[in-house]
Amino acid sequence: MSTKKWLALAVICIGIGLLGTSIYGVQFGDKREEYSKRWDFKSDELQSVIMNANFSADIEFVVSPDSGSYIEVDGKWDPAVIQSFEQANFSDGTFKLSQTEREQLQFFTLYWNDRDSKITVALPEGHQLNEVKLDSSSSDWTLTGLNANLLELNNTSGSIQLEDISAPRIELELTSGDLEASRIHGNLDVSMNSGNFQADQITGDLNSRIQSGDTEITKLSGAALIKFTSGSVKVEQAASGPIDVSGQSGDIFIQAAPDFEGVYDARATSGDVNVPESPMINQEVIKARTTSGSIKITN
Repeated sequence: MSTKKWLALAVICIGIGLLGTSIYGVQFGDKREEYSKRWDFKSDELQSVIMNANFSADIEFVVSPDSGSYIEVDGKWDPAVIQSFEQANFSDGTFKLSQTEREQLQFFTLYWNDRDSKITVALPEGHQLNEVKLDSSSSDWTLTGLNANLLELNNTSGSIQLEDISAPRIELELTSGDLEASRIHGNLDVSMNSGNFQADQITGDLNSRIQSGDTEITKLSGAALIKFTSGSVKVEQAASGPIDVSGQSGDIFIQAAPDFEGVYDARATSGDVNVPESPMINQEVIKARTTSGSIKITN
C-alpha cells in the first residue's frame, strides 16, 4: 500500500476515534464505583421488574426472609448505571429502571470478566412475578431462581446464562453472544444472529432461530422447532416429543427418547443420512433437513 493510502487510512481512523470521543467521551482504566441500594416493598406488592440499561451482573431471585419483598443492588457500577438506579421508580406494582445517559468508552480495562456486581430480588415464598423484562445493548447476565409468568430478554451484545427458571413464556433475543440455559420450566423462544446456544433440562417446548452458531440441547422434555443457517445442531430427548430441525449448512444429530414410537423423516441435499427404522406406532415425527451436512438419528 502506498504512503498516501496509509496516510488516508490513518486520517479516517483518527476521525472515527474523534467522533466516538465527542459522542460518548473517553475514560482510561476502570472508572466504576462502589454502590449499594435497596428498595423495600410490602408483601406481594412487587409484581413486575423492567430494566433497560447496560450493565453486567448476577441477577438472583431468592426467597425473602420475611413476608416483604426487596430489590438490592451491590457492587461496582458505571456512573451512568448508578444514575439510573437513583432515578428508578415504582408504580402500580412495577419496578422500572431506565438508563438515559450514555456510557463513556473505557480503554485499558480488564474488568469485563470480573463479575463483581449483583442484583438480588427477594420475594415471599411461592410468589410469582407477572413479568421480568431486561433490555440492553451490551451486557453479560447470569439469571437464577426466577418464577414469573413471562421472562423477556433483549441483548445486542453479550452472553446470557439462565439457571432454575420457571416461566410459561420465556422470550430471548440476542444479536451477538452465547446463551446457556439449564433447568428451565416453560416454553422457550430463542432468536440469535451470531452465537452458540446450549441448554440442559428443558421442560417445555423449544422454538429457536439461529443464523450462525452451534446448538446443543440435552434432556429435552417437549417439542422442538429449530431453524439455523450455519452451524451444527445436537438434540437429546429426555421424553418423547415432536422435533423439526432444518438448516442450510451444518450437521444434525438427534437422539430420540427411549419411548419414541413415531416416524423418522430425514433428508440432506449433500451429506450422509443415518436413520434407524421408524417404529410407526403413532404419528409423532422427528424431522431433520439440511442442504449441506450429515444427519444422524439414534434411539
